Amino acid sequence: MKKTIVVKRKMSRGADIMKTRIITVVLSLFFMTAFTACSQIQMIKKTPQFYTWALRPPMGWNSWDCYGPTVTEEEVKANADYMAGHMKEFGWEYIVVDIRWFVKNTKTHGYNQRDPQYVLDEYGRYLPAENRFPSSAGGKGFKPLADYIHSRGLKFGIHIMRGVPVEAVKKRLPILASGANAADIYSTEMQCRWLRDNYTIVAGKVGSQEYYDSIFELYASWGVDYVKVDDLSVPYHTQEIEMIRKAIDNCGRPIVLSTSPGPTPFENAEHISKHANLWRLTGDFWDNWNSLNNAFSKCSRWHNYIRPGSWPDSDMLALGRIGIRAERGNNRMSRFTSDEEITLMTLWCIVRSPLMFGGDLPSNDEWTLKLITNPAVLAVNKNSENNKPLYEGNLAVWVADVPESRDKYVAVFNRTGKRQRAVNVFLGDIGFKNVKVTDLWTGEDLGVYSERFSPVIKPHGAGLYRLTPTSKKVPVEPLSEPESGSNIAMLACKTVASYVSDWTSADAANDELDAANSRDYSHYGNWPQRGEHWIEYQWRQPVTIDKIDVWWFKDNGIRLPQSYKLQYFNGRQFVDVAGAEGYGLDAGRYNSTTFEPVTTDRLRLVFTSQTDYSTGIIEWRVFTVKN
Repeated sequence: MKKTIVVKRKMSRGADIMKTRIITVVLSLFFMTAFTACSQIQMIKKTPQFYTWALRPPMGWNSWDCYGPTVTEEEVKANADYMAGHMKEFGWEYIVVDIRWFVKNTKTHGYNQRDPQYVLDEYGRYLPAENRFPSSAGGKGFKPLADYIHSRGLKFGIHIMRGVPVEAVKKRLPILASGANAADIYSTEMQCRWLRDNYTIVAGKVGSQEYYDSIFELYASWGVDYVKVDDLSVPYHTQEIEMIRKAIDNCGRPIVLSTSPGPTPFENAEHISKHANLWRLTGDFWDNWNSLNNAFSKCSRWHNYIRPGSWPDSDMLALGRIGIRAERGNNRMSRFTSDEEITLMTLWCIVRSPLMFGGDLPSNDEWTLKLITNPAVLAVNKNSENNKPLYEGNLAVWVADVPESRDKYVAVFNRTGKRQRAVNVFLGDIGFKNVKVTDLWTGEDLGVYSERFSPVIKPHGAGLYRLTPTSKKVPVEPLSEPESGSNIAMLACKTVASYVSDWTSADAANDELDAANSRDYSHYGNWPQRGEHWIEYQWRQPVTIDKIDVWWFKDNGIRLPQSYKLQYFNGRQFVDVAGAEGYGLDAGRYNSTTFEPVTTDRLRLVFTSQTDYSTGIIEWRVFTVKN
C-alpha cells in the first residue's frame, strides 16, 4: 500500500508540474493575444479613419482641363454617361466639377474678376449658378446632379477655394450655428493672389470652425463624395487645412480631400499626409514635355509617402480633347505624342498617383480610350506596393512589388528626345537572377532574361513590365559602350552625395542633379553649409571621359561655390583630374571644362563654399571622348 501511495504521490507531483506548465502556457498565450490585440488597436488608432475612404488612388474625370471655370450641367452629365458606359468597369468612378461653379457670368482664358455674379445662400455659402446648373434651382444645390451621377454608379466631387467669400464678408452674412458673421472671421492677409473670391479664415475666432463645418454639412447633404480645395499649398496654410479636416470628419459623410495646387512644400509632408487623401506635387500640369519631364524628380522625392489612403498627386492627365473653354489654352487634342502619352500613364501608374482625366470624355478617340483602360497597366496603379526609383537620370527605372507574389513591376523611361535607347535593368538590383518578362502594355510574353533586362525604348517613351523569377538561365548579351562624345550622365547610373537638403539619406538617387535639358530642379539639389561638398556618379562599367559641364544655380539665397574640381577613382582612392577645375564661375549657363582623358567607373564633382548660403547645382553633364 505504501508503494502504491508513493507512486500516487509521484504522479500527483507530476500532474501538478504539468498543470503549472499548462497554466503558464495559457497565461502566456492570453497575454500575448492581449498584447497583440492592443498593438493592433493602437495601429488602428494611429491610422486616420479618412484613409479608408481612398485605399486606392482615386480615378476620375475633372472638368478643369477642358472647360476651366465654365462647365455646365449638361457637359458634366455627358462625361458621366461616357464614364459609366466605357470606363467604370476599369475602376474610373469620380466626376468632379472644378472651379467657380457658383459664378453666373464666368469666362474663358482667365477669370471674370471685374464684375462676377456670385450665388450664395443666407449663410454665406456658395450655391451652383442656376443658369449653368438648372437642376440646382429652388435651393436644391448640387443634390440633383449628385443623385444623377450616383444613379450611374459613380461618385460626385466639387472644387472649392479655401476661405470665406468676400461677398459674404461685405454683407456680414451670419454663420450657421454660430453667433458670428462672416466679417468676424476673415483676414485680408494671405488672400489668394490669382483669384480674389475669398478671404482667409482666421483660426481660433468664434465662427471660423463653424463656417467650415457649415459648408461641409451642406456638401454632405448634397451627396458630395470628393472635394478639391484650392490655394492651400503655396504658401502652406496649416491652420485652414486642419479646420477643413475637422469639418469633413464631423460632417457625417466620407468625403475624400484633395489639396491644390502645388508644389506642396516637402517640409510639410508629415502634416499633409495626416490631413488629406491626396496633395499636389506640382503646379498645373499641361500637355508639354517639360511638364512631364519635370514630374520625375517630384515623384522621386515623395515616394516614401505613397500609402493607402494618402497619395502624392502628380496632377491631372492632360489627355484627349482639352482647352475647349479652358482658363488657358485653346481647343485641341493633347499635344503629347503617343510615346509621351504612354510615358505619362506609365509614370502615374508606377508612382500610384491619383488618375484624374482632363479631356472631354465623349470626344475620346479609340487610342485614348485604350490608353486609359488597359487593365494590366491600371493594376499597377491600384495594387502595387513599395514603389520606388531604382535608377534615375534620363534613362530611368522604377520598381514596385506585386502583392502576394515574388514578382516585380518595372517601369523604364527614355527621357532623351533624339533616339531610341536601351534601358538597362540589372536584375541583381531587384533580387533576381533570371526572370520571365511580360509587357503590360501589349500583353506580350517577352521570354526569359538573365542578369540584365534591357528593353529598347523610343525617345520620350516608356515601358511597363511584370518580371517573374525563374530558374531558367539564358546567355547574357554584353553591355553596349556609350557613343563617342555622348553625355553619359544621361545613362542609368547611381548618384550619391555628401549632403543634400531635405533628402532622407545621403545616398538618395536623384535626377535633380543630372536631368539633361531641365531648369526646374535647382532648389532641391543644394548644400546649405560652408565647406567642401561633393556629388558622385557610379557606372556599371568603366567609361573614358574628357569633358564636364556644370550649370550652377544662383537665386533665392542659393549662391555660387568658391570653386570646383573633378576627381576620379583609381581603384584605391579618389584623385584629382589634372586640369579639371574651375574658378570665377557663372550662373545661368554651362561652365565647361575639358581635360586629358581618364577612364573610371566613379566620378566625383567636388566644390567648396565659404558661406552658409546654399550652393545649388541644376545640372552637371559628363562626356565620353570623341573619336
